[in-house]
Amino acid sequence: MTENNDRSATFPEEGNRSRTTRREFVKHAVGGLVIVSGSSLIAACGSNASSTSSTGAANATSVPKRGGRLVVAMITGGQAESINPAAPLGNIDEARIQTVFDPLVTLSPDLGSVVYMLAEELTPNSDFSAWTFRLRDGVEFTNGKSLTADDLIYTLRTWKSPANFANVPLGQSIDYSGLKKLDRYTVRVPFKVRFARLAPFLAEPYCYVIQDGEKNFTKPVGTGPFEVVSFTPGQQSLQRRNPNYWRAGLPYADELQIISFSDPTAQLNALLGGETNVMVGLDYEQAKAQQSGDQVHLLITKQPGPIPFTMRVDRAPFDDVRVRQAMRLIVDREALIEDALSGFGTIGNDIPGPGLPFYDSQLPQRTQDIEKAKSLLKAAGRSGMTVELQTSNVIPGFVESATLFAQQAKAAGVNVTIKQEPASAYFDTSQLYLKMVFAQDSLNPMPGLDVIYTINLAASGPYNETHWNVPRFNSVLAEARSSTGSKAQTLWNELQTMFYDDGSYIIWGQPDYIDAYAPKVGGLKPNKLGPASNYDFASAWIGA
Repeated sequence: MTENNDRSATFPEEGNRSRTTRREFVKHAVGGLVIVSGSSLIAACGSNASSTSSTGAANATSVPKRGGRLVVAMITGGQAESINPAAPLGNIDEARIQTVFDPLVTLSPDLGSVVYMLAEELTPNSDFSAWTFRLRDGVEFTNGKSLTADDLIYTLRTWKSPANFANVPLGQSIDYSGLKKLDRYTVRVPFKVRFARLAPFLAEPYCYVIQDGEKNFTKPVGTGPFEVVSFTPGQQSLQRRNPNYWRAGLPYADELQIISFSDPTAQLNALLGGETNVMVGLDYEQAKAQQSGDQVHLLITKQPGPIPFTMRVDRAPFDDVRVRQAMRLIVDREALIEDALSGFGTIGNDIPGPGLPFYDSQLPQRTQDIEKAKSLLKAAGRSGMTVELQTSNVIPGFVESATLFAQQAKAAGVNVTIKQEPASAYFDTSQLYLKMVFAQDSLNPMPGLDVIYTINLAASGPYNETHWNVPRFNSVLAEARSSTGSKAQTLWNELQTMFYDDGSYIIWGQPDYIDAYAPKVGGLKPNKLGPASNYDFASAWIGA
């Protein structure tokens, strides 16, 4: 990142103006995160061993090897699979998108640093109402066209389309009338609202820069490490290395193939049989069984994203806060971690993001209280109620935790019937996603509280599956998003208390990411931002 320490700026802090250097200003603006240049990404990826862990050999060899085809097995998203960065519906979409396109910024594997990618610099004005984006020089798309400000402006303008639902939070917030190209690589982006921490939003798995005029995402052109050769939704994609990729030396593999599987057992068998090299997302019984063997190596990553039970607040019986409170008291969190996740996880407390900046760790840990749950249900006129819980094997731990929760609910007189949905339909908005009354979700990746609350809990959030819409909550969220320091912490505490008391998630735990890879595969490292090294397959290689 380019900095001029002789320049200075001002910013609001708890109602007062304070003077600071530009270096301190930018650091404060991104929430105290360390700044890492894109060229330092590989080194940064190896710096998080204290916060995550892996089982088995860390690498097949310490020396990267070039060539070959890396074959990755993932659970299918069905015919809805897409390589459109604006509309990812599942992990397999995110994995493909991240190998074709590059983001402006990402975060380090421990989520503690901003890593600049296509952006060389992001600089806010004094009140966070506008940011200046400076692009990296010398980046090319796979068709040979150079990346310029025109591509960024085109990308930003696509974010305002309702069809690009994943871009809604930022797209609705940009003041497009004031969008201005300053030079070949620089764009000034004004916002209708203030973002004190913009980098985490841009680190979400949809903020990828596309080429000016790009509309065809069946075989898109990107700046990423691999270019698309073929793609059949619900079946497979084949990509070849981008020889002009701007991250020097990457990717290592000549080809990348991502295969869709509808069954986790078949997915594991393909890895054990040598048909694939990497398996994204083992279920927890599989992980336990493979942990002591040597056929595959496990990549285990502690991370802050939960897999909550979700309750639609605009549908009975969850439109009654007493029912939601009762359901949170029914769950035995320790048992779910131990039995549904085979111990691969940490206990949750009904608010997302433990360990992230502004997380309120002072809220008391909620525990099972069957008698109080019964009392709340009786007061709500819902004693002995029956509810259907929709689940799927699309995410490891979904079916297991749903089944165990149904058993726990019997103690409170609640009959939970399980309906297992096809993986291909679960996160498809044309079929089930955003429509289910009582279901499950996976709130990953989790770059910051600003992002997850805006995307999943703001009234207009594209992934607001619980239809959470509380006017006071929305107004405090807007203010918290534009505040820094102790003022921001006070506002975030208020938000989290509201959601802790009355919210629409049962956040019983944060599961570990568990992936598996063949012993000959190297380069995969734990990354809290996403499974399988956050899909950084460019850094993986196939050894002897």
